[in-house]
Amino acid sequence: MEKLNNIPVAIAAEAQRWVNLKVPHTHQGNSIRGCDCLGFLTGVAGSVLHRVWKVPYYPEDWIYHTEEFEILLRDGIKETGFELMEKTILRYALIGDVILFKFGRYKCHAGFFLGGAEFAHCTDAGCRIDTLIGSQWTKRLKEIWRYDR
Repeated sequence: MEKLNNIPVAIAAEAQRWVNLKVPHTHQGNSIRGCDCLGFLTGVAGSVLHRVWKVPYYPEDWIYHTEEFEILLRDGIKETGFELMEKTILRYALIGDVILFKFGRYKCHAGFFLGGAEFAHCTDAGCRIDTLIGSQWTKRLKEIWRYDR
């Protein structure tokens, strides 16, 4: 098993691997065969930590600004071993952190911080890397979660 301090780096590397594999978007998927944003988090963390998380069923349209999906997303992040950080400023993010975004009234999208200004996540277009600088993601960043086990 990897040392605790290497787990976030391993998570970031695994997230990058899923992007390189061009994992497609699949509602409620959580593997390299296909995933959605929540499945990307639990699938990537599960690959590194050798665990499987069962996420309860949720309708596909829940990702669109519902409180229920925000609760489910935050519960999934907690269950994989991440703790909410006090500071939600990009300069405090570390490689392997989970970053949570708000669209509309609710936090409903997340990804893994890769360093610099890049993060990996899963959208309708599949797993990809985007930048946090000068993009829609900058103003939507609302929470940073750090692996803490």
